[in-house]
Amino acid sequence: MNKELLDIYNSTEVAAVVTRCFNGEDCKQDVFTELLTKDESYFENIKDLKSYVVKSIFNKSKKQVTYEDIDKCDGKAVNFDFKTKIDTKCLTWFESEILELYLHFGSYGKVSNYTTIPKSTIFNTMTRIRNKLKHYL
Repeated sequence: MNKELLDIYNSTEVAAVVTRCFNGEDCKQDVFTELLTKDESYFENIKDLKSYVVKSIFNKSKKQVTYEDIDKCDGKAVNFDFKTKIDTKCLTWFESEILELYLHFGSYGKVSNYTTIPKSTIFNTMTRIRNKLKHYL
């Protein structure tokens, strides 16, 4: 199965969806990380694994939120100190730091490389942050 996943990872179809999606490379890494943790029985009911992977990457990218667009002025993204605009008391210290790093670096992969925290932890933390901010805002 790992050989098949490696072939799909390097395929032109996956490369095409990655270039069209917001944070496509991060989504690609997340999908393949999830797939590599699954056992063989997970794949038995999947008829076309390549299509499944491409759809998974695309769907994951649609769930991504860009925080640089929170504050706009004349249609242009503006840098801002989120701590002055958002009451971060609803966030833990760790969540606040990860959000700040994500706003600075712009991708899960870059935050992970900078902090040596696994990308899946960054992704899960950002998901919690988004959910908390949705309820707050």
